[in-house]
Amino acid sequence: APVLVLLVSSDFSFCAAFPQRITDEGVVQICRGCHRLQALCLSGCSNLTDASLTALGLNCPRLQ
Repeated sequence: APVLVLLVSSDFSFCAAFPQRITDEGVVQICRGCHRLQALCLSGCSNLTDASLTALGLNCPRLQ
């Protein structure tokens, strides 16, 4: 999805009602394609592990 490379902010906190729908694999894919990402809310996504944080650190240098 070429448009995703322009993504700078995303909020997945609505997934708190369905915490298992957001996975490490999904976060890793977002990180690999969205290097301009500056803000990402994963509040309530309890299914995530350190793999998501590692992917964010390695792929999203603009994240604040």
